[in-house]
Amino acid sequence: MFQYYNAVSNDGAYLGSGNHLIPITESDISIKKEILSIKRYQGKVHVDVYYEMYNPGKEKTIRVGFEAKSPSGDAQVEPSEGKHPYMNNFTVLVNNESLKYNISYIISSNDNTTNVKSTTLSGILNYLNENSEGSYYYVYYFDAKYKAGLNIIKHSYEYELSSSIGESYSFDYILTAANRWANKQIDDFTINIDMGAMQGFYIKKTFYHNVKEWNINGIGKSKEGTETGMFFIENGNIELKYHNFHPKGEIEIISPNSFGLSEEQEEYFNPKKTKIPFSVSAQDNIPESKNEFGKKILRNLPFARRGYVFKDKEVQKYYTKMTEWYTPLPSYVPDVQLLLDEEKEWVKKYK
Repeated sequence: MFQYYNAVSNDGAYLGSGNHLIPITESDISIKKEILSIKRYQGKVHVDVYYEMYNPGKEKTIRVGFEAKSPSGDAQVEPSEGKHPYMNNFTVLVNNESLKYNISYIISSNDNTTNVKSTTLSGILNYLNENSEGSYYYVYYFDAKYKAGLNIIKHSYEYELSSSIGESYSFDYILTAANRWANKQIDDFTINIDMGAMQGFYIKKTFYHNVKEWNINGIGKSKEGTETGMFFIENGNIELKYHNFHPKGEIEIISPNSFGLSEEQEEYFNPKKTKIPFSVSAQDNIPESKNEFGKKILRNLPFARRGYVFKDKEVQKYYTKMTEWYTPLPSYVPDVQLLLDEEKEWVKKYK
């Protein structure tokens, strides 16, 4: 028997979500420490998790699982050689021993049942033949030997990022599964998030209270929202630390194609209506301009990201009024050679 969770889904291409390791069998082992690192690169996210787990009794072997929701939307929904089609390089080390894993599948239900029977690869393929848009879960499971006292677990994998019309990319991670361990909390929790250079994203306030709790290790800024914290990072990462952490919600990271876009996006760039994004990864979604003033605004986007104070009052007014992220930095001196390669191409495009 396997336990499962209800994961949060997006429109567009939802490729899956990460999950805390969970005990499938009953366990008195507790989580003393967790360091969760999420790093985005080349359309993927690499997840590294370091655990310190404590076994108060004698050495024991328990079955541990990693659950991953099946893809949906404009994506491949069937397994690829039995594995999740958008998850790769799944590894687990327990006390420096690399463990082999098996994969099973569970079919989700709509009645919030907490225990469901697993099925085989042929069983899930038959299910998909009858339910082409059916939802199910992958369970990567393994038998872990926990010695008495402290145990070190290192876990990593890669996911291709989900996307949609309104989102450049998104990634979910299930935190509440940590509550299934004996202490029903994480005694010492740290999360590091690195979405790359010149990235704007927001994190829903499902597991933290305000942006002041996050440290920016590098150059960037944050802004408080009602339901989200917004982050605009030139380079570096953000970090959050908690003690006696009892997660009540999941991690949801979203980089929108624009912050504050109107519901009716213009076919062409309109300085009075179009709000452009901070992220380099989303700039290709900005509509073309039909006039020279609009082209001037777009050409100066890389410099606005860095806080350049424009001599042209109308350009300055646009970035001040029409973006969530612009912060004037009078000391900044623009230099094309110091831009990212994508930004250099952007400047050439509107030169």
